[in-house]
Amino acid sequence: MIVRSRGTLSVAIGAAFALCMSLLAASPAAAAGTGSGTQAGRHCVLVLAPLEDGETLSQVLSETCGETKAMALQASDIDASAAAVDLFMIAEHAGWGGQYYWVTGGAACDNAGYSFTPSSWWRTRISSSSYENNCDRMNIQNSSGNRANGIASHRDTMPLGFNDNVTFINFYNG
Repeated sequence: MIVRSRGTLSVAIGAAFALCMSLLAASPAAAAGTGSGTQAGRHCVLVLAPLEDGETLSQVLSETCGETKAMALQASDIDASAAAVDLFMIAEHAGWGGQYYWVTGGAACDNAGYSFTPSSWWRTRISSSSYENNCDRMNIQNSSGNRANGIASHRDTMPLGFNDNVTFINFYNG
């Protein structure tokens, strides 16, 4: 393209800049955001310590997000052995679709297991779950304080009253 006048060049540069900014604003990465209440990336990894006697919540060792599970793990500065065991996964949509929240730890589930409070973003989006390494049972609570105890962890949908409404999760070997 040959530009013959300074005015035409300014208009061309301005138009190109506006186009780039509109494309950037419409991108999925920009839409995901990074602030509280949003999830940055399609996959997040939560690394937990096993429950100790008397604890009701596991210690959070790390929480990172990325476009893939591997990228989320790479973004963490946690020792790899602390996140070596895949334990539990929650998904945004029924049938394990949408965005994913992977929970890992240093050991398989025992009868105490692991417990956590989902972030504000996830509390209104949990629709299905799956487990690995003996984490076959879970206790969950919703925003009304209702509990479902001892239910199967592998679910393509959450129980009535808990779809997109989970404020506490304890998963364990039952």
